[in-house]
This record gives sequence, structure tokens and C-alpha cells, in this order.
Amino acid sequence: MSGKSQMESYIQEWKSRFERQRKFLPKGLYEIIGRSAVYLDGVGAFGGPAALILAKTGVQKFLISDSQSYHVDSIVGQLLANVDSVGHSKTEIAKEIILKINPEAEVEIVPSSNRIEVLRSSIDRVDAVVMGMDTFSEGIACYRAARECQKPVVDFFFFPTPNVSSTFPEDPMPEERFDYPTQSLAPEDCDQAEVGKESMARLLAYGFSTLPEIYEECQDLIPDLLPCLLKLELPIPTFAPMTAQIGVLLAREAIACIAQTHRIKFPRLGWPAFYLDMICANSRVPISPFLKESPNWETWYQRMLEMQK
Repeated sequence: MSGKSQMESYIQEWKSRFERQRKFLPKGLYEIIGRSAVYLDGVGAFGGPAALILAKTGVQKFLISDSQSYHVDSIVGQLLANVDSVGHSKTEIAKEIILKINPEAEVEIVPSSNRIEVLRSSIDRVDAVVMGMDTFSEGIACYRAARECQKPVVDFFFFPTPNVSSTFPEDPMPEERFDYPTQSLAPEDCDQAEVGKESMARLLAYGFSTLPEIYEECQDLIPDLLPCLLKLELPIPTFAPMTAQIGVLLAREAIACIAQTHRIKFPRLGWPAFYLDMICANSRVPISPFLKESPNWETWYQRMLEMQK
């Protein structure tokens, strides 16, 4: 075979690299994925694996943001991190890996922000938003900006197991579903300690309703997680199997949201109603005796009931 023929064969093989996925997808979705754009707000523990899977799925355009760099302890819980990435920005590493999978992809690094107008300029150009950040005010801003831009948001969740939720513009946002005290505040004001503490308590009230046996474990984590949630410079606990699993689910759910936007049937995993239904179901059965041992159980139960209204 001549050099020219070998090159033509290679090009043809390269162009068909995503074809093996076509038979797993509903008619038309394969082509839509190849024209889609995704905004990843955070490309570390959760957003990093999501970026990797979305690139392998054939998503063509990525807008990515993350203000952090990799440290030595990132190697354990963050799939894109290794000894060579220590000291490098997470966005640069993610961009490099995406382009090694698909050199034809477009990858744009955009600024992280808890300002709605800044986020809106990025979200308005994509088909779906994937939440990979772990700071509270930025998450609030991202949801609000996505609603203004009429774009779906895919987020990670830990109850009842590591999983995902997806929120379309017409769906209630987490701060509305769980009745956070953030709803009358600008996102940049949501990092107040008391606001974060009450919001976390309401989120954990949901968790206790689904898995009350984890009460003691969560109680011990609150002092450690709250400063992380409020964007103080403290590392958040990670566990590699959990972060990788959530990243894969985030990517899969983003594809499902893109499909739904184009009226293609592809089941979503994270219907918001799932969480509310589970809260209602658990509130109809006796509260766990283990949870009742806590002096605060009535407070948690009251929050759970409030979230049903």
C-alpha cells in the first residue's frame, strides 16, 4: 500500500472512531452528540472524569472552568491527576486530555465565577451544564444562570448512593427544592457561614430521610465540610471509586439531557421528582430508632417535612 493510501486509510479509520457507539444510541442522537457543546463548571474530582467520558462519547465543544491546580493529594481522588500534573492547572490538564482523545474538539477555558452575568456568557453557548465544582455560591450562581439561559444542569448527589440529578429550566432548582435560605440573596452573599450551615442542614435532612443510619457519620463531617462548602482553603475528602463513578454518571446524564432537548427518547437517571418522591415515601414510615437517639432528630424531621410542601 502506498504512503498516500495508508494515510487515506488512517484518516477514514480516525473519522469513524466514534461509530462503535452508534448502535447503542437512539436514531439521530449520535449526530447530535457530535454537534453538541457542554459547559463543565469544575474539572477536578467529578468534572474531570465527566470531561473524559464526554470526549470519548464524541462531544465536539467544551467550555471548562476551574480556578484550582493539582496537588500531590489530588492524585488519589481525581482521575485526571498524576505525578506529572502536580502544580498544573486543572483546566490545562483537562484540555490536554480531551484533545488527545479528539484532536478535532474545541476546548475553551473560561473564568470561574459566582457572578451570574459572567456564567451566562459561557452557558448561553452550550447545550448542557455539568456541575463539577464544590463551592456553594458558585453552584447557586450556575443554576440561576442556566435557568436564565434555558439550559439543563446536571449535578452530583450522594444520597441514597453516589448518583446524579438533572434540572431543566422549568424544574425547581436545589435551593428551591430544599428551601435554602439563599433564595433572596445574591450568589456572592451565599457564602455566609450561617447561610451555608442551614443549607447544608436541609440537604442532610434529605439524606437522613433516605439513609438515617448515616446520621452519626454526617454529624461528624459537618465541621469539616462546612468550611469547604463556603470556599475556604481546605481540601474536601475524596474517595477514588466514588468520584470516578459520579463523573461517569454526570457524563451519561448530560447526554440524556441533550437528547431530551432534541426530543429524542433517552432515559434520564436524575429526575428531580425522584428525590421528592423518596422524601415523601420515607416520611410516611416511622423514623429510624437510630435517628431518634439524636437530640436533634425532631429538627431534622421538621426540615424534611418542610421540604415536601
